[in-house]
Amino acid sequence: MVEFKIFQIVEAEKAAQVAAIHYEQHIAEKEAQKRISQLEDESHIARATAHADAEFYSRMKQAEGNQLLLTKEFLELKKIEAIAVNNKIYYGSQIPNAFLDIDLPSMQKQSEN
Repeated sequence: MVEFKIFQIVEAEKAAQVAAIHYEQHIAEKEAQKRISQLEDESHIARATAHADAEFYSRMKQAEGNQLLLTKEFLELKKIEAIAVNNKIYYGSQIPNAFLDIDLPSMQKQSEN
């Protein structure tokens, strides 16, 4: 009977050790999963930041290029191109001044007569 109790104690201790080992393995697995999740999150943040930085740089360069394009001459060209596309024909002495901001002395002389 004493041997049986010793056997039960040894078995209980062995079961407790196995349970402790399983618990430690479970905790180690959870910590590994947590670390993997952290690494994935850091990678995702780094990719998103790099993408945002690249987009910002691209937009800044585009804005700088636009500033170089938007000269007085370029804007005048675009205005003339827009007027040239217009299908309508307008008549009158003030029309050239309204569209082109120029004075045509011949037009003023005609309107006075």
